[in-house]
Amino acid sequence: MSDKYEEGEIYRFFSYHPYRKDGDHNLDRDTNTFRIMDLKNPTARNHKSAVAHLGDLFAGGIDYMMEKIGISKVQLAIVPSSKKDKVSVGLEGVIGYTDAKEVLYNRKFLVRTQDIDSAHEGGIRSERQHLETIRVDVVPEPNIPLIIFDDVATTGTSLEACEKLIRESGVKEVYMLALGRTA
Repeated sequence: MSDKYEEGEIYRFFSYHPYRKDGDHNLDRDTNTFRIMDLKNPTARNHKSAVAHLGDLFAGGIDYMMEKIGISKVQLAIVPSSKKDKVSVGLEGVIGYTDAKEVLYNRKFLVRTQDIDSAHEGGIRSERQHLETIRVDVVPEPNIPLIIFDDVATTGTSLEACEKLIRESGVKEVYMLALGRTA
C-alpha cells in the first residue's frame, strides 16, 4: 500500500504474476497467483482459504487507506464481472472481512448490462466497451468517498471506466484499488 492516496491512481496490495505468460507457464508465478485463481473459482479446493487470506489483507489495507485519506466511512463498489448478472462471490467474501459500520457496499453501485469476452481469456481491454456495458444501478451517496475494487488490474481500463461512471453519478471523491496489479 501507499503512504499517500490520490484520486486517479490505481493502488494494489501486491504485484500479480499471471499463471501463463505468452502461452507458457509463467516462471514468476507465486502464491498470490494461485490465491487469485482460487478466489475467482468458488468451487476451487482452496477458495475459502484464499478469501480468508485476501480478506484479512484487504481489511487491514482499507483501514490503513482510510486513515491516510482521513475518513471514517467509505463506500465500496466492485468492478463487475464480464458476464451480466454474475457477482464475484470471492470479492464479496473479501469485502466481508471489513468492519461493516465503516464500509458501505452495494453490489448495484456498478452492474454489467451485457456479457463481454473476459479479458484474461483474450477479450479486448477497451474503456469504451466497459462504459457501454456497465451502469450505476444504485447511486452512491455523493459526499461519502468511494473505492472501486477489483481483483486484478492489468491495463486499468475497467477500473478507469467504472471511475468515470461513478463520478458521473455525482460521487465527489473516488479511489481505485486492486488486490494485484499485473507485473
